[in-house]
Parts: sequence; C-alpha cells; structure tokens
Amino acid sequence: MVLAPFLDLDQSLAEMRESTARPDAVFLVAEDAAGAVIGFALAYLDHGMEPWLESVHLAGEHRGQGVGTALVRKVAAVFVSRGYRTMSLGVVKGNAGAGRLYSRLGATLVGVEPAEWAAGVDHEIYRWADLAQLAQGPYNPAR
Repeated sequence: MVLAPFLDLDQSLAEMRESTARPDAVFLVAEDAAGAVIGFALAYLDHGMEPWLESVHLAGEHRGQGVGTALVRKVAAVFVSRGYRTMSLGVVKGNAGAGRLYSRLGATLVGVEPAEWAAGVDHEIYRWADLAQLAQGPYNPAR
C-alpha cells in the first residue's frame, strides 16, 4: 500500500475530525443495507481556484460495486447545487484503478505535482471542466 508509511490511526482520526469540521467541507458517508459504514468522500469548496475532491475511500470488499461512483456523483451534485461547475482531485501516482474510475467518470488528467502531505509522493491531477453530466448522468462502466 502506497500510503501505509504515512498512516497513524490516532493522527488520522484527529485530522479527519479537523477536516470534516471545516465550514467548506462536504463529507459524505456510504453505508451498506445494515447501516455499517463502507466508504466516504471528503471534498472542499474553497480549495484554491476550484472545489477539490480530497478523498474517496471504500472498504476493500465494496470496491467495484458502484459505491465510489455514487459518492463522486453525489459530491458533484452538491457542488452543482451550490453554483460550482468544476472540480479537481489528486490521485496518488501509481493508483491506476482510481485513475481509470475518474477517467470513466469524465475527468481529464491535467498534470502531476508533488503531494503536499508527503515528501516523495506525487499526485496525478484530474479535473472535470463541467460537473453537470457527472452530477446527473448515468454511470457507464463500459466507457
């Protein structure tokens, strides 16, 4: 796992509490039929020039079932409802699965830059120039 050296449970929980308390934060949680948390998305409205999808995380056994897609679409819908049209995100370089997902959902790879949170880690930057279709269009896994 690329992120393993940077993870400390106590520090991660403290950072998550702080991040979700930001006034510009959009924090969405996905649950299974029994109400157990299976994933989440965290995004910020005021991140530089445009909204930023900070993270989408899913429990491993729930990947590939459309949960991540639903979370990304819901974040896009929230942004559109608040008057925003674009969104960007950074994917840890080497996370090809995430890159494929965002590309299928209409994002364009626009560059690579160093991650602010870890020396030696790069982000591939993806961007949606128009969130309208993402916010309301159907998911097409064949795309």
